Amino acid sequence: MMVYSRPCEVKTIIPLIMLAAGLSTRFPGNKLLYIVNGEPLIHRVVRVGLGSNADEVILVFGYEGERIKKAVTDLSMNPKLRMVYNSNYELGMSTSVKAGLSHVLGRAGAVMFLPADVCLISCKPINILLSEYFIKRPLIAIASYKGRKGHPILFDKALFSEIMQMREESFGLKNVISKYRHEVLCVDVDEEEVLVDIDSPEELEEYIKKKRGFTDVDVGPIIDFLERV
Repeated sequence: MMVYSRPCEVKTIIPLIMLAAGLSTRFPGNKLLYIVNGEPLIHRVVRVGLGSNADEVILVFGYEGERIKKAVTDLSMNPKLRMVYNSNYELGMSTSVKAGLSHVLGRAGAVMFLPADVCLISCKPINILLSEYFIKRPLIAIASYKGRKGHPILFDKALFSEIMQMREESFGLKNVISKYRHEVLCVDVDEEEVLVDIDSPEELEEYIKKKRGFTDVDVGPIIDFLERV
């Protein structure tokens, strides 16, 4: 008697690709290594990603890579975290996008991209974006706040090939979003932090003065915040 075995189903994943390889040219030193309320900003955003419903967190690093890895050492044991080194980080963010995406090709049904300097968000926007994608299945879904587009941004696997071929001089993901603008779903996540990236110590201090803390912690005096690892 011939026995037929059923093919194994390969579970597709939706990872959060965190882009942390940049040079921080407008910030004195590496902004992701600044400590706020006792926690480096890169540690905070990775911790939040790992606590979300994303299947994996792909941390793409480059500039000051050893210091970035050191800052998240205690999180590296989490099985959801993967680290990918981008040796071409000086050539622009598109190289980090492709480095992260290449790590999940063949496994992912969609991906979310989050610049690591959008480091003040909570898990909520990530989870809401995922929920809306599962319900409506858009080509692109963008976390938004009061009509303004922010991050993370989700791309369906139908766009993976195009993303892998994009060029920095053609404005990278912005060009892909513009091309498929009629297929974009803007998802209001009711969290202003999806709009907030940090380009200077002054911006960080101004934000903290305004908010008096993050979404998940209380903070003390502003003077204690800005410190380098």
